[in-house]
Amino acid sequence: MALSDIKEEGDIFKELNQKRNSTKDCEAELRRQEYALKAYCSRRQAEEMSSGLLNMVSEDFDDDEEDELEIPYPVFAVSTRDYLILNKRIRGEVACFLDVAGTRIPELQTHCRRLPRLARQEYAQSALEALKRTTRSMAQALETFERNDADRCSLANLWASKPTLRGKRLSLRANLRQQSKKSSDATADKLKHHFRQGLDEICASAAKLAISEAPRITDEIIKPLQWQRLRAAFRRQGAYGEVDINMSFTEPFFSTIANSWRATLDKDVFPEISEGLQKVIKDILDEGIDSCQSVSFKDITKARAALALEEANSALRNLQLRVKLHLDKEQKKISRSIRTQIQEKLEDAYREALEFTGRGSVRVQKGYFTDFVEQEKKKMFEGLIGFVIGGLDELAESAGETVQEALTLLVNRVSAAVNTIPLARLIENLRLEIHDEMSLLWKENTEQTRESIKLRESIEQLHEELEDRYQESLEWDSEEA
Repeated sequence: MALSDIKEEGDIFKELNQKRNSTKDCEAELRRQEYALKAYCSRRQAEEMSSGLLNMVSEDFDDDEEDELEIPYPVFAVSTRDYLILNKRIRGEVACFLDVAGTRIPELQTHCRRLPRLARQEYAQSALEALKRTTRSMAQALETFERNDADRCSLANLWASKPTLRGKRLSLRANLRQQSKKSSDATADKLKHHFRQGLDEICASAAKLAISEAPRITDEIIKPLQWQRLRAAFRRQGAYGEVDINMSFTEPFFSTIANSWRATLDKDVFPEISEGLQKVIKDILDEGIDSCQSVSFKDITKARAALALEEANSALRNLQLRVKLHLDKEQKKISRSIRTQIQEKLEDAYREALEFTGRGSVRVQKGYFTDFVEQEKKKMFEGLIGFVIGGLDELAESAGETVQEALTLLVNRVSAAVNTIPLARLIENLRLEIHDEMSLLWKENTEQTRESIKLRESIEQLHEELEDRYQESLEWDSEEA
């Protein structure tokens, strides 16, 4: 073979290898493009599914709940298998995604980590605010200021703890406690009126619907049941596994009152009471300020009163949240109690149906129970309206007790802000009389030593740091929290 032929043959093989490599590159690029197409189709499908889910969520809201519709509800359509393969956790070939980010699992993980951080951010801000107020109170307690003897006596008498004789004015302490009791009573009365006004007529129409739907519900639940599950449900007072006959009878009632029930409980009736109590506290504190004749002592008293009012506002905000949580918890008990009431009225039917045995007993049991519901359907729901309204009245009374308990703490917080004692002692002496807590304004100044001055400076420095941290917390971006 000639040398030229050998060289030509080598060039051919070299070109052939280049073509083969080029073919492999094209095949790899084709696979990448196919994966990209699959990934694009998958993302578009996920977007459509997410949009459909959001539309389903929005349909559950009423037209008057536009604010809730504006809340972003993130929907994540993820590819778990591709994510595990790309992270080398399992073996296999990916379906469409070539990178971890495309599976949206990392995005979902970030969102899940963000959820508890939002609550922690609110808690951190609340804690910083409370610590800030506490350190300011402690620093003020260690300050010395000039006290006018006449003002001291006047303020002490104004906040006297001894009961006054009939016909004489109440002390500020007694007045504050009296007003807090009135506020708790007003809370219960206002809630009762609000519940009755919002649900009375709705409950009546809901009960009528439940009565008319009872036979249909009986046929839908009882007839398809096999004899084993039927007898098991009757033996267990209507509830066995996924079958709950009692709850099924209450569904027409709850579905009718659901929107009104939610709107009634979600409506915030507490701000009116809160504003009234804030005005009472401010008037009482202003009366104490006006009793001071000395300008310097009046300024000190005014500063204490401002701190007391700030404490009161913070306590009232927490009280409002506490009342709302209490209402949510108690209304669920009322819902469960309605089911229990239906169960008790069907107890005889369950027991007597089980007495039929032998050939054809299943058909007889179903017929007996159906006839019982048809005949007793009015009695089943008799008194249901009064039961619900009575339960809501009890709920309102318990909410009033919650308010009274919290306002007892509030009275002490108002006085503690003026007295400015350490937090540990405040917790240990939560029930101390108001005049004891207020006594800082009329007692003699604490002796100033090098240690007390140094302690006050340290507390003031700590208060400034907490103030800076608190201001920073107000600028936190909730999306980055």
